[in-house]
Amino acid sequence: MKAFFKGSFVILPFALVTVPWGVLTGSMATQMELSFYKTCAMALLIFAGAAQLLSLTLIQAHASVFVILISTFFITLQHLIYALHFRNDLIHQPIQKRLLFGFLLTDELFAIGIRYPKEKFQFLLGAGLCFYFFWFFSNILGIFLSHTVNDLNQYHFDFFIIALFLPIIISLIKTKTHFKAVLITASSMCILNYFSCPSAFIFSSLIGMAAGAFTKEVK
Repeated sequence: MKAFFKGSFVILPFALVTVPWGVLTGSMATQMELSFYKTCAMALLIFAGAAQLLSLTLIQAHASVFVILISTFFITLQHLIYALHFRNDLIHQPIQKRLLFGFLLTDELFAIGIRYPKEKFQFLLGAGLCFYFFWFFSNILGIFLSHTVNDLNQYHFDFFIIALFLPIIISLIKTKTHFKAVLITASSMCILNYFSCPSAFIFSSLIGMAAGAFTKEVK
């Protein structure tokens, strides 16, 4: 239990910063006239903030189910890489625990796992469940605030998405190759956005990953 609570404490700063993001998602679902139960189900079953926001945006645009599924697949594709990183550490765990960890595996949990590589499974489980708890109830808070606060969008909660991911990205830059990949990704994103390129996020991510893969590490 000590490792479990340690994991919960370590991820707490990330969990607190994600509250405005969850509020934004919950309020956005309400504005689209999704029922309370549908919004709760989405928060419970889709534990991926970017995928949830993207899905809501595509639903609002009357996109087909296929477009929603394929877009969600690509925007969460990095979780496959995350899972492969932890494979050797968790391969001995029962299938139920591995599935639970896979569900809880987010960008934030991956960053925590990288920073504390020697911690036990209970540490990661505590961190993941703590983050999940904050995410779900921040969505519920968003539903409540959307009915009680006028023009919730004026508070620019979407800024906290940047505030959440920026320290994660910085903490993962450990080599010159990492730095080059991040720099190329950011530059590609700016250029593609300038030319109003569709799916700029996906293309810039692929360009950055390719740059990192083909760049030789300099010690």
